[in-house]
Order: sequence, then structure tokens, then C-alpha cells
Amino acid sequence: MYPKTMRRRLLSSASDFVLCDQWNRLAEPEQLNLANNCYSYAVGSLEAITDFSSRAHAEATPQPGDHSGVPKNILLLLHYRSLPFWIKLAERDGLRRLDLNAHDDLPELGKGERLVALTYDLQHKDYHWLRREPNGLWTHKADSHRPPSWYDYNRQLITDPRRADLKYNYQGFVFFAAPLQGLDVRMSREWLRFFNSLDDAAYGNYQILRHRLKDLSALVQPDYAVMSDYLLDLSAHGDEPELRNFWQCLRKGQRLPNADGLLPLAYAHAPLGIAWQGATR
Repeated sequence: MYPKTMRRRLLSSASDFVLCDQWNRLAEPEQLNLANNCYSYAVGSLEAITDFSSRAHAEATPQPGDHSGVPKNILLLLHYRSLPFWIKLAERDGLRRLDLNAHDDLPELGKGERLVALTYDLQHKDYHWLRREPNGLWTHKADSHRPPSWYDYNRQLITDPRRADLKYNYQGFVFFAAPLQGLDVRMSREWLRFFNSLDDAAYGNYQILRHRLKDLSALVQPDYAVMSDYLLDLSAHGDEPELRNFWQCLRKGQRLPNADGLLPLAYAHAPLGIAWQGATR
């Protein structure tokens, strides 16, 4: 534990603008907290963090991959929720993964980059992101109802996220270089329009859902042609139980029962044990 005088000295050695310290000045705090999560805080640009119009609803927070292609809400219909899944989406967004083993010293990056870290809780199937500040300490946003913090759950300053108490049983850390100014993590307008159009379908209007499936088919077609054909067939011929099952999987982020048959060959799944070892080294 750091003595109070040392804590103050470490905190005061940060740059003039540290996002953690200026957070509540960016916008109305409650709205700002609800619209952002650990990912947008760790890697997002200021424009993306404060652009609330890019959220599908008041508590929809940016997710890895939302800006750079098919969003995770759709991908989870096909893919397992896992650490390798989130790594792939983070790299697709523009993060540069670093070749860092579990006991390696944390690297110093170039002038235009900052170090960010991803970890994953196997039990709760949830990720967490942190960012390193100019003074070498780390900050993070623990949940959507609270502002970011310099401290872990044991009220200790974070010098290395691998040794911090982050509440859950996070196992394995993956480190990335992010641009110093952050990444655009906002969902693209075409996908935002699609998710906003699902409101009526949420209340059991399956006729509207059939129309939305046609829209979804067009959006995924460039990357997932087989899934695109399936969505058109489901729209035209699916009965109410099939439509209800699809809607529940989409709403809950669950994999479709027939997902293996909808994946391109390039996305064939390795056994989860192999995938995990490859992700965390």
C-alpha cells in the first residue's frame, strides 16, 4: 500500500489532462456514465465518448467491433463469447496487439500511443479494459453507473493490472497499443438505424421482425453470405416459434442452435482450450 504522501505525488505527476480526473466535466455525469463502459473509456476518443447520439439507447455502451464492421450483438448469434472473440474485434477496431508474456515487464510505447489492457472472466463471460496514464499508473471504469477511477477494488493504486484486485476472477491479460487520441468506437450509422428499428419487434410484432430480418440479411451479406440467405428464408418461411427463438437469442446475446452451419469456413472454431492458450500465451 502506498503512503498518502506518495499517492498524492504519483497522482500529481500525471499530465495536465488525464481523462479520469476530467471525466465529470465532459458532459452531464449520469448520462456520461450510462453511455460509456470500460472499453470506450480505455480506448475511445473524446468525440466517441461524448457522442450520445451514436448509442442505440440510453444505456447502450460501445463494444469492441461496433465501429469496424458487423457488431458483436449480431456476431454472438454465430460465435462463442470468449477472450479470442474480443481480441479479434479489438484488433479489427484498430488496436495493435503486443507480444507480451505473463511475467514480462510492461513496455514503453511510442509518443503517439498509450498502453491498454484486456482481461476476461470465464465464469461470468465478461471482459474488462484498463488504460495506462502518463505517470505509469492505470485507470479504469468499473461499471456503467460509476465514473472511472485510479483505484482497484482494494482501494490500491494500479501499477500493473496483472496484480490488481479487479473484483472478479479475471484470468489472463492481453495488452494492446492504442492511438494516444483514442479510437472511434461509435457504431456505424447503418447499424445504428437497424438496432433502432427493432423497438417494435421487441413487443412481439413478428411481422415487423420479418421485415427487419430482410434488412439484417443485406447488412451481413458481404461477410456472412450463408447467414444472409438463412435470414431471408427465416423472414419468408419462419413460423412464430422460430422467430421468437431468433429474437430471444439476439436480445440475450446467445448463439443460435444452427450457428455452425451459418459460419464461413474461415471462421471454423478451434477447441476453446486451444483458443484460450493461444490468446493468453
